[in-house]
Amino acid sequence: MCILEAQWEEFGNMWNRILFFACLWLCACSLVDPEIPEYVSPIDDPLPAVTIQSADKIFLREATLHITLTSESNHPLRRLYLCYSRELDQPDTTQMKIDLLPIYTEKTIHVNVTNLLPSTTYYCRVYAETRTDHCYSSSFKFRTSTSDSDIAWTEVTGFPNRKGFYNCVFTIGEDLYFQECETLNYSNRGGTAIWKFSPSAGSWEHITDFPGGKRIDPVVYVIKDKVYMGFGFAVQEDGQKQIKDDIWQYDCKERSWQLLPESPGGYSAVMSSFVYKDKGYLISTDAMWDEFPMYVKRFDPETGKWTPLSDFPGKKMNRTLTLVVDDRIFVVGGSFSYGSDPNYSNNLWEYVPDTDTWFRRADFPGSSRFEMRGFVIGNRMYAGFGYTNGYEDYIDYVNDLWEYIPSRDVWESRSAFTMWKPAELTFSVGTDQGGYLGSATLGLWMYSPEKDR
Repeated sequence: MCILEAQWEEFGNMWNRILFFACLWLCACSLVDPEIPEYVSPIDDPLPAVTIQSADKIFLREATLHITLTSESNHPLRRLYLCYSRELDQPDTTQMKIDLLPIYTEKTIHVNVTNLLPSTTYYCRVYAETRTDHCYSSSFKFRTSTSDSDIAWTEVTGFPNRKGFYNCVFTIGEDLYFQECETLNYSNRGGTAIWKFSPSAGSWEHITDFPGGKRIDPVVYVIKDKVYMGFGFAVQEDGQKQIKDDIWQYDCKERSWQLLPESPGGYSAVMSSFVYKDKGYLISTDAMWDEFPMYVKRFDPETGKWTPLSDFPGKKMNRTLTLVVDDRIFVVGGSFSYGSDPNYSNNLWEYVPDTDTWFRRADFPGSSRFEMRGFVIGNRMYAGFGYTNGYEDYIDYVNDLWEYIPSRDVWESRSAFTMWKPAELTFSVGTDQGGYLGSATLGLWMYSPEKDR
């Protein structure tokens, strides 16, 4: 009996050792080999049935497509694109495409296609890809609306003096303020009268007269409840222009003017002026034809002091267009020094006041030009029109409009206005309601981007 118990005990120990080593082997295998997923047959992961059902909200430059997907698989798709093209009736993933996976939540997808061209036929297909296969839907086509150059423009009002000259304009809230100047033989002789136009009421009001005398091309800053106006030129009796370097403060509540004691000094040409974080900025030079740089100076209305900053790093120019979009400062176009080659610019510069640095952005896609017109609506800016080189160095007028999208650094064509000659445009300004262009003879016209899609 003792012998049998001893043998049984030895057998049990041996069995325990076998189980122990078996467990070690299984643990080792689990560490070396990853978990093997359950095999899924391709039959269980079929391609979906994809159809572009329709297109609506078709405008000049955008349209909405409606796509349906029907699938028997519970596995997510790996890729899902809307492919579209102007040239190919069977577009593929090498053409323009939109990733649909981020918006694919149900069986129907509604996708907005933008940046299209007016009066253009587009072909579309949907590309779907599973783990094992891929396919394209049947081709679908639609055509964008016919371009109407004047579709986005509306006449707002005429001016108090159709024989006057209005090129200095600024905004306070929704209201527009104009400096009314006199003309002699179609030449601007300067002026002092400041008029306010209220779009909501459709009314004009003579607000005040600038006490610094008749002024051509003054610089204006609107900071809080104050307006700062000065610089520019005065026309003397012999017709010569006299450079002015004064600056005046206008209290909108008190309707009173005050001459400030300090100015940034003399200059002969202004490249840009703008307001950033309740400070005024002036970019100017002593002479366009000499080796003077473009100085950047900052005005603090609290102290009345001017602070010099770093000079503009590019080739100096004047008669540019400056626009401020969400505290981003953009300067586009302009005229270089006389005799330069080229004469005019299509450069777009961005200035960052916080770091006092400049950056080149995507060039304006139209022809190089000076005295462009433009405005800001929301987070987009619009620029165009102006003067460019014509035949045998004659100046030609340009009638176009482009939209710049700062977040993407791209330009897109927009509706020009054909009811006027571009040479007759003397001012431009923007508000949240729309962009304004015009002159004394043409009146005030407003651009509405929602009509220009």
